[in-house]
Amino acid sequence: MKKMLYAFVFCMLALPVSAGQPQVGKSYKQALKEEKKAQQLCQKHADWKIDDCRQIAQGRTWIGMTEGMLYALYGRPRTFSTEHTEDGTVTVLRYTNELPNWFAPGQPSHNYITVFLNSDNIVADIRNTNISKF
Repeated sequence: MKKMLYAFVFCMLALPVSAGQPQVGKSYKQALKEEKKAQQLCQKHADWKIDDCRQIAQGRTWIGMTEGMLYALYGRPRTFSTEHTEDGTVTVLRYTNELPNWFAPGQPSHNYITVFLNSDNIVADIRNTNISKF
């Protein structure tokens, strides 16, 4: 019974916890790496919350993140434009990734992420498009 209790406690301690939620399917080593990256981000950007740093370390994008957080996650955008709408000025940032193409091996697939920032430079919308080359 004691051994089972110790095994249970060890397993619970080994579960990665990020933003208060256990991450299923993630290795302990990966969780530690992400937590270290989150701590480094928060040291560099003292005004960011630790939960936001954890989200960035996990590679997540969300509505409400700042332009600085977006740059920390993806770096500089591939294209940048400003559009004027009736609601004000919107900044459009476009990022691209080359991913493996499952339909045509050897040919890249492009994953385009378009992010819209409002006039306060806060992410207002995110659109993800996957275009495969055949």
